[in-house]
Amino acid sequence: MRKFLLILLPLMLSACATRGSLQVECRGFTEADQGRPAFRRPLPLTDLEKQIRESSADLPLGPGQTESGLMTRAYEAYSKALIREKLHVDDPLMDETRPERPAILLLSGGGQWGAFGAGFLSGLAEKGQLPNFFIVTGVSTGSMQAMFVGTEDEDRWDWLTDAYTIEKESELVDRNPQMMAIITGSFAGLKPLQQKIKETLCPPERAGEEIPCPGIEALRNSERQILVGFVEANSGEFYYTDMKEIAQGTDTDNALACITGATLASSAMPVTFQQVRIGKRAYYDGGVRQSVFATTVEMVARLVSANFPGQSKDVDVPLYVVRNGPTNLIDGEGNDKADKSPTAFTAAARAQQIVTNQLEVGSIAALRLQKPKGDINFVSAKGWEDFDIKPTIGKYKDQKVSCRTIRNAMDGRLFDPAFMECMRAFGRAKALSDNPWIKLKDQQLDKEGQPQDFSPASLPMPANDN
Repeated sequence: MRKFLLILLPLMLSACATRGSLQVECRGFTEADQGRPAFRRPLPLTDLEKQIRESSADLPLGPGQTESGLMTRAYEAYSKALIREKLHVDDPLMDETRPERPAILLLSGGGQWGAFGAGFLSGLAEKGQLPNFFIVTGVSTGSMQAMFVGTEDEDRWDWLTDAYTIEKESELVDRNPQMMAIITGSFAGLKPLQQKIKETLCPPERAGEEIPCPGIEALRNSERQILVGFVEANSGEFYYTDMKEIAQGTDTDNALACITGATLASSAMPVTFQQVRIGKRAYYDGGVRQSVFATTVEMVARLVSANFPGQSKDVDVPLYVVRNGPTNLIDGEGNDKADKSPTAFTAAARAQQIVTNQLEVGSIAALRLQKPKGDINFVSAKGWEDFDIKPTIGKYKDQKVSCRTIRNAMDGRLFDPAFMECMRAFGRAKALSDNPWIKLKDQQLDKEGQPQDFSPASLPMPANDN
């Protein structure tokens, strides 16, 4: 009888405690609404991806969507970037230190590590060296950043900082013990994050004013394409949406629901965070497939070279890639858990960290397949461990400690206020340094057309182990 009760108890708990999916209703997300194209779009495949998949076709466009519509918006955004470049060059009071060529900004995932990117981008803006980007793409926490950075609103840096400033974890997620994940479906629910996004875009104190949602208005007036990526759970395919297109293509209330839903969908890392469902479709974090939009690079390069008179056919569109976090794995997350006998949860969590790290590094490295030569500028949170601050919150409040010390005291929190404060400060410090970006090297080919890095002459001689 006791064994029967032990088996029955989890089933009873599951009936009353399951969290389920976070449901978002957005008109026009997968289907055309009021004659406008659907907001959700399939990411085009590269020729290499098509060959590997043994398919000659991309995923079909959604209702009302056309390839020319996508190109027209990119063309318009590039044109405005060219205008910004010319205005900068003609301004005698402006220095010539910041890059002015139209560029693409790619923002990766990283959870609470997004505080690094928030500090870094805000620091670049403070320094007057923000790239002249006409497209910004974001995945997971990068989608939150893109939502603010892609606008021209004077308050966007305050919005970005506020999004990564918390006093307690419950402001972003509803946590439950790991063992409850088998019942709730995830370690953390996303309703608090949903509310935080909504209140950032539409502050409660602005209710009843002429412009109650300044964040939505800023997206409507943006001169850039703001692309956010996510993965459809059922098909496993990568989709994205343009937040500017949503803001311009529907009423404010529906735009708020759709933009919030797309941001949440892009952040819904399986098991860790609650699944997000928009309409009848469930979505996962875009980082499940790729950290940055490699295909966008190829598309835009073709667009620019083919449509702008006077531009060179091999015009270079610089890329700026922000990795929200380090590129190396943290050994056992600051302790020896990885070397101990794991539970199913700790083993799954560590495997997820390893896979995610490889996807991040691999997605960034794959940019060189799309763009063998030309500017790819990269920054990550490398060096975070030894950066010191005096946090204003938490266990080490007002004490000078390293970010590593703060992280080691997180006690399993997914979002730690003091650690996020340290990451914001570290990101800003990196932006204000003399050389904040690393230029990734070109892929050099030898006479036979093979990458020089992998030519036989570049390989070391075999070791004599006899």
